[in-house]
Amino acid sequence: MPRRSAALLAAGTAALVVLAGTVSPTTAAWVVEQYDRGTASTLDCASGAAVDGSAWSQVIGATGPDPVPALPGLSVTNIAPGLESTPSDSAAVSLGADGWSSTVDIAALDPSGGTGLAAGAGLYSQVARATAGGLSVAAAGAVTAAADGAVALDTAAPASSRSLTLRLSEVLAPVLAGAGSAVEPDELADVRLTVGALGARARYDSCPVLWSPSQLASHLSRSYLLTDLTAGFDSSAVRTAVATLDESLAALQTQLNALRPPGTPVTGAALTTVTQALTSALRVTVLGIPVQLGRVDSVTAGTAFDLTAARSLLTGTISDGSVTIDLATGRITADLDSIFAETHHTSRLNGLAPNSKVLTPEVLAALSTRVGALLTGFVDGALSAALDTAITSASTVVDTRASLDVILAPLVHANALALTTRISGSLGSFLGTAGEPRPAVASTVTVLNGLLSAVLTPLLVPLAAAIEIPMATTVASAVGSAVLAGVSSSASQAATSTTQQATHTTVPALLTALRPALDALRRVVDVTANAQPDSPGGVDPPAPAVEGRYMVSALNVAALDLAGSRLLSVHLASAAVGPNAKR
Repeated sequence: MPRRSAALLAAGTAALVVLAGTVSPTTAAWVVEQYDRGTASTLDCASGAAVDGSAWSQVIGATGPDPVPALPGLSVTNIAPGLESTPSDSAAVSLGADGWSSTVDIAALDPSGGTGLAAGAGLYSQVARATAGGLSVAAAGAVTAAADGAVALDTAAPASSRSLTLRLSEVLAPVLAGAGSAVEPDELADVRLTVGALGARARYDSCPVLWSPSQLASHLSRSYLLTDLTAGFDSSAVRTAVATLDESLAALQTQLNALRPPGTPVTGAALTTVTQALTSALRVTVLGIPVQLGRVDSVTAGTAFDLTAARSLLTGTISDGSVTIDLATGRITADLDSIFAETHHTSRLNGLAPNSKVLTPEVLAALSTRVGALLTGFVDGALSAALDTAITSASTVVDTRASLDVILAPLVHANALALTTRISGSLGSFLGTAGEPRPAVASTVTVLNGLLSAVLTPLLVPLAAAIEIPMATTVASAVGSAVLAGVSSSASQAATSTTQQATHTTVPALLTALRPALDALRRVVDVTANAQPDSPGGVDPPAPAVEGRYMVSALNVAALDLAGSRLLSVHLASAAVGPNAKR
């Protein structure tokens, strides 16, 4: 008996890039399909008449303007006068019970002619079965086949590493650059769609239908499996918003560092407060000799702010679990199955009606809302916290120059020592912020009166040690309250103003700029789950449409021009049964 095969799709486009991962085999339960081979007859089905039947499956097929090799499908026919099925692929493995299977390595999509197709490793199955009793079964993708011909979709497992990525931008870039496009190509660049493990299955018990067509609905079933559907694109609107935010942080740093630069003199009432603290801190007795403050020559205090750590957050990635934004590149990645489920109140993307559109206005509106909320939360949360940390940890230095009186006898006071002290630490350490270490103190004491050098030199080292703690506590606290508290307050107000500007102006401007790109995405990319060409709203078929052939694809992805014409159509995991006919 000669082999017959259904026509196969073998077209794609050089602009399509398919990437694949690998997966460990999954297990799934199935229901064994019962059938009666019977004998050839022209009588009705109940009398055991035989049927000419066919089934076809294909993991990946594509049509586009620049045809390239595609993965071949598996076609199985059972045609009179024979009573056994014949596969189109000589390498197909018999499952028995008129069923056949073939393993497809997605790496076969990588041709050598530089057509723009590339793929990693990843195995899927194609299964087809056609019995003389009129039963046709086809399945492709993540499916499990048994030796008795039974076929089942694998259990949906989001953790599966098997995936395919479609790169659509080389097709879409000319469309977006053309007249009539509302967006520039860089506003919607590098559009990709990634899908996890997927599969489709069709089953047609045609014998009863051939004698009673009204029974079609109860003897034809189609199902699909779809996991981990993710869309991603680069957005110039995000990059612009991040650049604006970075510029505002640079301006904020300049503003903060102008509040009180290091070396700024302490004067007025603040100097009086600090002098009182110095008087207390410098009243010590060393080696039995009392020492006290003589006069204050100068006190300076200043703070240097560094927002590098806060600005570095703008090169990171933020996510709410469904939407991820790479702030450095402007790439937005959206988990479409979770957003679709939340928006349309479904159980993710499985179990949908035939020809369900995924990129609906509601889904894209939810995506826009999530982008805005994600960026606002980032600014109000991580970025604001980083600015608070930068203010608290700002480098702060207080320099004091004074002279000290040495009491050599009850009525003999000599202004004999010069003191230079630097107190350094974080702004928070001067303000007593919890968790901030005590400021460090470095003092130098010299003898002013050479005649007393022999007497006073032994005091110098122990005197510097004796005043260290009082300077780090009493004096530092006085400078903090009298001088640096105002610096901290002004810095916090400036930081709050910057973040409010971001959430009230920069983020809304981003969403306004992003809206046309999302509208364009919906116009130029069509994503259909549970694609059935013969059902209402059907897309183009994965195989030639003929009377009596019933098809299903887990997913159809199409790139469109602005008029809605399909430039590229990719069918992922397709199964078809029929046409079947009386013998």
